[in-house]
Amino acid sequence: MNSLVTRAAVLREFKAPQRVEAVRLRHPGPGEALVRVTAAGVCHSDVGQADGEWDFPLPAVLGHEGAGVVEQVGPGVATAPGTRVLLNLAPGCGRCRHCLQARPILCQDSLDAMGEGRLTTGASPISLDGEVVSAYSLLACFSEHALVAERSLIPLPDDVPDEVGALVGCAVITGVGAAIES
Repeated sequence: MNSLVTRAAVLREFKAPQRVEAVRLRHPGPGEALVRVTAAGVCHSDVGQADGEWDFPLPAVLGHEGAGVVEQVGPGVATAPGTRVLLNLAPGCGRCRHCLQARPILCQDSLDAMGEGRLTTGASPISLDGEVVSAYSLLACFSEHALVAERSLIPLPDDVPDEVGALVGCAVITGVGAAIES
């Protein structure tokens, strides 16, 4: 089978504990990268999602604050394997009016993909016993590995620890955005 087996915290039911299970990730397709997750933050959004505050397809792998190391890349990806990265939530398509106005968090392509639990490049890359598992917030980094769109990768400087880099993708940009936009 053309996939990688990795462990992930799987949410099968709202308001129930997540369970660490062996899941399958397909190999990276065009514009995608496989990242070995080295750090992940727990955001209030992850807690709310686990509690069922938002409609989202289950089962799912949560997690949208992460850092790691690129292990494999698909065709057309410029980021080299071995690169340390932080994972960027809702990266934007780069083409829509919101992205062109420097507001990628409003990108409809990313918002649609996040609501459906899939990558912006296609269906969710995660499965469990033949069942599709939703990839929360396009990252699903409560896992040993995450398959993400290349545009979600931001190189992490050598002097930034992974656990600090993981927080930049959501917690830091949310705080900075709130300060700048208020």
